[in-house]
Amino acid sequence: MAVTAQVLVLLVTLSLVFAQTACQTTRLNKLMSGQSKPYGVNLGSWFVLESWMSPNPWSSSGCSTSTYPGSYLLEQCLKSKGTRQSVMNNHWNTFITEADFSKMSANGINFVRLPVGWWHIYDAQGGVATAKLNNSVSPVDYQFGGLAYIDKAFSWGAKYGIGILLCLHAAPGSQGGTDNSSPPNNSGQFYWDAYQNNQDATVDSISLYAQRYGSNSALWGIALLNEPRGQLTSLTRYYLNAYAAVRKYVPSKPIVLNPRIVPFEMANETVWTTFMQGSQYTNVWFDLHLYSCFGGPADKSNSADAINYIKTERVNQIKSFRTAQPNRKLLIGEWSGANNFGDNNVLAFVDAQSAVYSTADAFTFWSWQGSGGGWNLQAGLSAGMNTTLFNPSKDYLRPGSWTSNQLKHHPSSMGRRSETGSQTARGFISESETDKTFAATL
Repeated sequence: MAVTAQVLVLLVTLSLVFAQTACQTTRLNKLMSGQSKPYGVNLGSWFVLESWMSPNPWSSSGCSTSTYPGSYLLEQCLKSKGTRQSVMNNHWNTFITEADFSKMSANGINFVRLPVGWWHIYDAQGGVATAKLNNSVSPVDYQFGGLAYIDKAFSWGAKYGIGILLCLHAAPGSQGGTDNSSPPNNSGQFYWDAYQNNQDATVDSISLYAQRYGSNSALWGIALLNEPRGQLTSLTRYYLNAYAAVRKYVPSKPIVLNPRIVPFEMANETVWTTFMQGSQYTNVWFDLHLYSCFGGPADKSNSADAINYIKTERVNQIKSFRTAQPNRKLLIGEWSGANNFGDNNVLAFVDAQSAVYSTADAFTFWSWQGSGGGWNLQAGLSAGMNTTLFNPSKDYLRPGSWTSNQLKHHPSSMGRRSETGSQTARGFISESETDKTFAATL
């Protein structure tokens, strides 16, 4: 009888596993076929590191975040201390894990935006430092090993029913000059657009990514470049060349374009409304990043005004995009609960954004992991944010789980631009004792 009972338990367990797998596969198929909208989150700072989100790789080896902003400079500091391989491998192995994909899936998330660097794909050739590149670029001294974890992300996405938008977040020479684009120095300057070799090497990189993941069941689409700055001629030429390169391996899935972050563009400018309009360009999306904490008209001193701006001006901006780009789809690729009003009404603020941004064709919150409060969806889900879109059946604690201390905005070392075009910085949530207590409950 005992053996029979064990067999029955095993059969029940297997049937539950098979049922769950079938459910995840069905959900992924619905996403890929367009039957379900992509709602999800960024996996920021996993492969293109930002110190305000993942400070440990810097602090564990005594590397200054201001002297060594971004992945490349961090790695140079780690290399000088003999800790690069161990620190980077530990970060890749622990910052995002299979448990995170499982938790995202359990919370109804069907979509992630996965920022990667141009160099990771060359691990397939032994690492970018020794690979034979078609175009000479500098620097190339990056640690080998990240690609194996990008592979894991695709495996976990397929397993848990989560589609992946692979986003080239850092290009040779840095397209933004800030830590989220792995700059070659700490001057804040960017060099990607000034050198043809940088742009051509970026085409090579995105082509290799498309070749590696083009037929992967979890690939939803490819974003060609995150938050570019600089010359339009360089950017549009790159987009045309990169589109052609990707389409060789990804014939029909979405290809996503970012308009320039400086000056701040909404894709309703003439250069973008007339761009890639021929019938040979299919399934092209635009990605807008809409924050409320970097200055400009969206940055308000109280939650009522901030929410009103979302419900009026953000609605109008999405309508303007629809009018200007009737043949294009819209991703709100980055947004958050971060603010400068600092009160305890952030859940209503986030709810307003999720309601408005759900009228776009997809959105991804920034980000899943790292920092706290309004930047951390994992923490936010526990506090009650986005319940209606991510998991309407789960009874989260609400409201009041996010205190004003957790919502303070502090500038990081990473320069950003507001919608007015003035220099700002991406903020992060304070590391107060309240924050630490809250984080410990997750």
